[in-house]
Amino acid sequence: MDGEVVLLSVAGGHYYGLDDIGSDIWRRLAAPRRLADLTAALLEDYDAPVETLQDDLLSLLDQMLAEGLIAIAA
Repeated sequence: MDGEVVLLSVAGGHYYGLDDIGSDIWRRLAAPRRLADLTAALLEDYDAPVETLQDDLLSLLDQMLAEGLIAIAA
């Protein structure tokens, strides 16, 4: 939808809309990625302080994990 992604939590039956940056992160998660690698890639593409980017990224990933939208691979 206009470059944005809409996710459905099948387990919870909830829909989630991601803005442009959230959609970009979702696309980058199509293949398993280490958090450090994802953070570094985002820092290359976005002009944001490291701490802000890390905090926002972890918050988004925590929410996705809680809703069962992503999983942590060993």
